[in-house]
Amino acid sequence: MNARQVATAIVASCPRAGRTFGAAGESPEQRVENLLADRPPYGAYIVEGDPHGWGEGGDVAPAVTIHMEPKGLAGDCELPLDYYGSGCEVAGSASDRLPGLYYIEFINAAVACVYPE
Repeated sequence: MNARQVATAIVASCPRAGRTFGAAGESPEQRVENLLADRPPYGAYIVEGDPHGWGEGGDVAPAVTIHMEPKGLAGDCELPLDYYGSGCEVAGSASDRLPGLYYIEFINAAVACVYPE
């Protein structure tokens, strides 16, 4: 499992995820790139592993971490998941689209992780 596969599954599950604010007609591929883009000093929305330890404590380490706080930078995009909106439905749909047996689990309102079943 990698960050690109997760971003692709989320974009396929939500027509807003990864869309640049103020832009229209972006392709799914561009929206995936937006979610994977490193936005210094904050980083990307979807990253490999668990670089900050948000998903630790369980029996299995996360394969991918999903950040859900806006970066507030020029050219920013819509969040991959919206904890207070339809995020649970999108996470369920995206989990079904992931290759293999993986699922997305919310850690809190700002972070979700992808775990193997």
